[in-house]
Amino acid sequence: MTLEKQGVSATGVLIDDSDTRFAYQFSAGIGVDLAQLGFGPIGPMRNSTIEIGYRRFEVSELTFAARDGTTTTTELSADLFTVGFRRNF
Repeated sequence: MTLEKQGVSATGVLIDDSDTRFAYQFSAGIGVDLAQLGFGPIGPMRNSTIEIGYRRFEVSELTFAARDGTTTTTELSADLFTVGFRRNF
């Protein structure tokens, strides 16, 4: 991850640094055939699936150095929820 031109003071840009760390993600989801929900095997919903998913993404202990030599540590994380529609031909 890169922080470019972060923070400005009378002396100029405070942080312009990058760090590389191990990232991981966990994902899970479910797909339900619409025919199982009572839409029937014939018609526009034939071979269609509704999907619901979740993904957790995280990078721990990113450390960035400021121009004056001090450092700051932060984490990056995201929780993503998805809903989708899939049609098989």
